[in-house]
Amino acid sequence: MDDGNKRANKEFTLPPTQSVSWIVTSAGTQPLSVTAAWSDPPGPALTTLTNADPVNPMLVNNIDIRVERIGTTNVYLPWVLNPDLTNKTAAARSAAATRGVDNRNNVERVSIASPPAGDYRITVTHSGGLPGNPAPSTQKVSVALGGVTPLAPVISALEKSPTTNEFLLTFVADPGAYFTILTSTNVATPLTNWTNAGSVLAESSTNTAQLTSSAEQRFWLLRRGQ
Repeated sequence: MDDGNKRANKEFTLPPTQSVSWIVTSAGTQPLSVTAAWSDPPGPALTTLTNADPVNPMLVNNIDIRVERIGTTNVYLPWVLNPDLTNKTAAARSAAATRGVDNRNNVERVSIASPPAGDYRITVTHSGGLPGNPAPSTQKVSVALGGVTPLAPVISALEKSPTTNEFLLTFVADPGAYFTILTSTNVATPLTNWTNAGSVLAESSTNTAQLTSSAEQRFWLLRRGQ
């Protein structure tokens, strides 16, 4: 598989209760960051306003992110500020952010200032809705990465139809990434001479693409898009 250029920004769709995860590599030479943002639908209408700072979170689709260092028990959650909407103390509101589950904001960020070199698993979860708010729905999420390199895509299976010239290619990759599918009948052919068989978007961690070829013996690879 040809990894091509690395893709730092991605977008995918998550139904309620579903999650996607993928592995990235950090060289340990620069900060690691993962930021998720989404355009949340309108929350519950405020028919009566008795408090300038409503206490209840208004998120309709509660998206959560987390980063785990592979091979360890280290889990990194987003940075969360304490709005202290009940007591409204200056001390609580000016305190430094701490790591925790964020059920209030539609932008979440995990950052590690000095990450140890190694592999990290990023997980983005649609945790559903919050009490008293409209029913959660399928949500499109944008994720921006910093200081990491996604793993090369891996073709995990290739099946040919017994009656047609169609192939079903299954591959594992980071969701939200685009790939060009290249093919050749000779693996020794220079890559510049391989045939472009189309492009595919990785909708999830495991994906499939339907391909057509008249050659029984054919080689395939995925090149990461620009």
